[in-house]
Amino acid sequence: MTLDLSQVDLDRVPAHVGLILDGNGRWANQRGLPRTAGHLAGEQALFDTVEGALELGVEWVTAFTFSTENWTRSADEVEFLMWF
Repeated sequence: MTLDLSQVDLDRVPAHVGLILDGNGRWANQRGLPRTAGHLAGEQALFDTVEGALELGVEWVTAFTFSTENWTRSADEVEFLMWF
């Protein structure tokens, strides 16, 4: 997908954007899917976001993807996330 930059003031695009990934498991649960399906969908959303940021001229994107709270999830989910 290509962005329409005609409505964007490129002088106001930040050099660095930070993202906190949250809600992928809840998204999957609401759809009756395994939590890992939410992480898979979140991956594509992250890639779309990073690609859009790069198109806008953002130089740095930081994605916070795993917190200490994530260690309390099932061993299978933690392993999935570690290999993800």
